[in-house]
Amino acid sequence: MLAILPHFIIFLIYSRLRLKAWLAFFIGGGSWLGALLLRSPLLQLAIILNFYPEPIESISTDAILAVSMSIWYIAFSSLMAGLFEELIRFLIIKKIKLTSKDSAQLMSFGLGWGLIEAFLLHTLALIPYLTSDIATPLVFIGVVERIIIITFHVAMTFLVYKCVKDSNNIWVLMAILIHFSLDFFGVMVAFHINIILGEIIFATITILTIFYLRVDYMKKPPSFQDVINKKDVSN
Repeated sequence: MLAILPHFIIFLIYSRLRLKAWLAFFIGGGSWLGALLLRSPLLQLAIILNFYPEPIESISTDAILAVSMSIWYIAFSSLMAGLFEELIRFLIIKKIKLTSKDSAQLMSFGLGWGLIEAFLLHTLALIPYLTSDIATPLVFIGVVERIIIITFHVAMTFLVYKCVKDSNNIWVLMAILIHFSLDFFGVMVAFHINIILGEIIFATITILTIFYLRVDYMKKPPSFQDVINKKDVSN
């Protein structure tokens, strides 16, 4: 719960409990889940092809785990995460008018994306260990990582929205590249070098992304109605 509580409180305060903000929140969470389900078969196929022609049922769990920690698989899974998550984020933001003249709905969308991911992948996964002697430092590191990643998803939501606002698809490509870099370098370093250094990479990329977006842009992005009016005038 510690991993999701800070950002959930931010959501409650920032959204002012408005219905549209809650809707954006759950659309964000559902979009993350959809991106995960869509890329999961490709991730599983990569594992199966790695051991071909041996049937996957005959492969030990340790062998599969070793492959999942290999550099090529981390690179592939990071690319799939960047492609599916950012393209779906772009399509949803473009097709559904989530934002208003303030940034509450856009912020809610990003928070929903990150919080649902944290709840399903981190909070629920820790429930079986609540009464066990699981290493406290690892739990703390996991909490810090989720807080960073939730913040990252909010930043990526604003970055992808910039693509819609500016009608410039280069921002989507940038979002995919940033997402890939965060997952690949952060996970690879955490697995193969040092877990603390991996978290530092997560935090650094997130902070740089936020800095790039500029504080005044994040405070008040233009609404979808502004974007539509701009297009109508140009036409």
